[in-house]
Amino acid sequence: MTARASPTALLAALGLFIYLFGGYNMRNQQRALAGNRLQRRRVRRTQESSHYHAALGSRKSAMWTELRGGVGAALEEERGVEVGTLAGKLWRPEEGENSSEESEMLGIDGVGTSVHFVGPYCVAAGPQSEVYVSDTLENRIRKISLNGEVIVLAGSGEDGDADGSGLNARFRSPHGLCVSRDGTTIYVADSGNNKIRRISSDGEVTTVKVGNYSDVGSRGGERAQGAGLERYVQKEWEEDRRDIVEPEGLFFPMDVALDETTSRLLVADTHSGKISQVDLRTGNLTLVAGSFKGKSMHLDGLGSQAAFQYPISISLSKRDRILYVADPPEPALRVASREMEISKIEDIPEEMREIYDALQKVDADGVEVDWKEARNHFYPSIRAIYPNGKVVTLSGGKGSDNVDGYGSEALFICPTGVCVDQATGHVYVTDRSSRTIRKVSQDGETTTFCGSLEAGSQLSCDGSGSSARFLSPFGIAWDPTGYRSRLLYVPDLGERAVRVIMMD
Repeated sequence: MTARASPTALLAALGLFIYLFGGYNMRNQQRALAGNRLQRRRVRRTQESSHYHAALGSRKSAMWTELRGGVGAALEEERGVEVGTLAGKLWRPEEGENSSEESEMLGIDGVGTSVHFVGPYCVAAGPQSEVYVSDTLENRIRKISLNGEVIVLAGSGEDGDADGSGLNARFRSPHGLCVSRDGTTIYVADSGNNKIRRISSDGEVTTVKVGNYSDVGSRGGERAQGAGLERYVQKEWEEDRRDIVEPEGLFFPMDVALDETTSRLLVADTHSGKISQVDLRTGNLTLVAGSFKGKSMHLDGLGSQAAFQYPISISLSKRDRILYVADPPEPALRVASREMEISKIEDIPEEMREIYDALQKVDADGVEVDWKEARNHFYPSIRAIYPNGKVVTLSGGKGSDNVDGYGSEALFICPTGVCVDQATGHVYVTDRSSRTIRKVSQDGETTTFCGSLEAGSQLSCDGSGSSARFLSPFGIAWDPTGYRSRLLYVPDLGERAVRVIMMD
C-alpha cells in the first residue's frame, strides 16, 4: 500500500523547491550583474588608459617636433637625444634682465615659459608623467601636470615646520622626492627640519614617523681610520663643527627612494654621512651603510665600515635591488681655507693628510688656495650599495675633472643627482660643476651624455647631445612611463627651469 503525502508536506516541498530555484536564479542574476559591471569598468579603464596614453604620446610627439624643428641638424652620434625646456624660461642677454627684483623672490605658476621657479633643486616623476619639483629656495613642492601646467602642490612659501593641506603646510629647505608606484603618495626629504614628509596627491602634508638609530641599536660603527677631516672643518652653514656630537636621528637628509616591496624608505642622511632606511610600518630607523665617524672620507666596505663623503642623491634599481649614490666631496672641503680650523694636526687621519697639505697653501695674509692642486685629492664618485650592504665605487677616481672612461678612469667634478633607467639599467648623473649629464652603462663605462663645459659657454640652450647647454643642473629623474621614448627630467638651478631630455 503506497503512502500518500499530506497536503502540508507537499506545500513544504514546493516551498523548498521555489526557494532553492529562486535563490539559484538570483545568484545567477547577481553574477551576471557583477560581470556586466566588471566588464563596463574594464572598458572604462581601457578607454581612460587609451586617452591617457594618447595624451602622453601627443605631448611627447609635440615636444619632439618642437625640439627637432629648433635645433637644426644633429651630429650623427647624437641623433635620438634631444634636450628641451619643460617649464621655465632660459635667459637670453638680448632680452634684458630675466626677471624683476620682486619676482626673484616669488615663484609664478603657469604653463611653459610663463613659469618662474625660485630655486628648483630636485625632481621626481609619477606614473602618469606628472613631475614634482622641490622649489627648495621657496620652500614649496610644485607639480607639472601632463598638459604642462605648473601649480603649487604644497607649501606656503614661508620657512617653517607644519603639516596641513596645500598652502597651509610649511617646509624648511625641501630637497629630494620620490613617488609611489600608484602615484598617490609623494615622499620628500625636508632637509632643514631633519624630517621626512608625506604628501598625498591632493596636497595633504603629514610627517612620517621616524625613530632614532639608538632605538634599534644600529648606530654607525667606529672606524679605526680616525674621525675624518670633516670634524675639524668649519662648515659654511655652521659656526663650529668641533663640538658637535653624533645625532640620534636624521641630520639634514637630502634624498629619499621608495622600496615598496619591503615597505621601507631609503634615505640619504647626508650630513651624517650615512645611507639609512625607515620602516614605514613601524618608523624604525636603521643604518644601511656609512658612518658619522667616517664622514668626508671615501672608503668601500660592508655596512658601517664603508664611508661616504657627502651622500647627496640616491636611486634604487628595481631590477637588481642595487642602490646608487651620488657622492661628491664634502662642501666644507670646497670653501675658502680661512674657514678651516684644525685643533690637533696629529689627529688628522693619514688618508686625509694629502687634502690638508694641499689646503694649507694659504698664508696668514689670506692668499688664495691652489684649488687646482687641492681638487686633485677629491674623490667625486658614484657608489653602489648591494642588497647585502656591501658598498663599492661604480665610477669615479681621485681627482676632479670631466673625463670619460671605465670605472676609476672616469672623473667627475661634483655629481649632485643620480637616477636609474629602469628599462635599461643605465645610471644617469648630473655633474653640476661640469654642466653635463653623464651616463654610466651596465658594463661600467662612463660617458658624457649631453651638455658641455666649453670656454665661453655661460648660457643654457636646448639642442642635441653636446650642443645642448645647462647652467647648473642639480637633480635628475627618470620618467617611469618612458619604456619606448625615454624621458629624463633635470632641474637647471641656474636657469630656474626644469629641462627634459628625450631619448628615442
